[in-house]
Amino acid sequence: MLTPTLAFVSVPCDNLRITGHFERELQPLLKRLDIPQTTSDRVIVPCLAQQLPSILQRFPDVVILKLAADCADAQASMRTITIRPELGFKYHLKLSLACHITGALRTITPWTACGGPVQTELLEKFLPDDLWVFREVAAVSGSQKDFNEARHLACILRDTLESRAQANDEVLIMAMALTQKPYGDSRTYAEILYNLETVVQKKEWFQRYVDPNTSCSSMECRLIARTKDILQSYSALCSLHWFSMESGWKATGRT
Repeated sequence: MLTPTLAFVSVPCDNLRITGHFERELQPLLKRLDIPQTTSDRVIVPCLAQQLPSILQRFPDVVILKLAADCADAQASMRTITIRPELGFKYHLKLSLACHITGALRTITPWTACGGPVQTELLEKFLPDDLWVFREVAAVSGSQKDFNEARHLACILRDTLESRAQANDEVLIMAMALTQKPYGDSRTYAEILYNLETVVQKKEWFQRYVDPNTSCSSMECRLIARTKDILQSYSALCSLHWFSMESGWKATGRT
């Protein structure tokens, strides 16, 4: 699951709800992976190989074109994957996965798939230019009237921002990484790596961590911040996670 195999399937157009220029945006990846072309009345959709039994049960006209291994890595949510950098694809793929993870079935509802690109367009009109947004540019989902059936085949194309951060000599991290601990240890990795023993030491380190004006050491990543407001919102989120280390609170997130 950490390095999932992708399946590329051909689906009749009338079996799908399509939002945005899905076929056009996906084309570079299809070319790099030598995915066979299909007819004009069908659409090529990537999915997780583990999801194929669920898809074939609900979409009998689907044709499997090719399986592609060693081309992607799973993110923390398991259903969102990052395409390997050497393939030069500029989007993450968020795919349906009929598995219960943290208490929910990780398939994707049609309104989630189709609503993302629409909401992205609206947000871009109101948000400041220096706020980085993981845009959802295009998506497909099943077209059945029964949403519980349609949600088993879905794909959302979401922006990657890693290359943009690297161009600024920065690194993207998840705020939840601050709470990660080795198995069987009550201390977080941050406490271990930076020898943070007292509350004062932890607060001083955390203040440096969220300060965009602080120079980073080779072992320390700082948060991406473009305006004061963004820095405050990230700091508030991370503060919740950080102080949960001492109080025992639990913070959860969904991707």
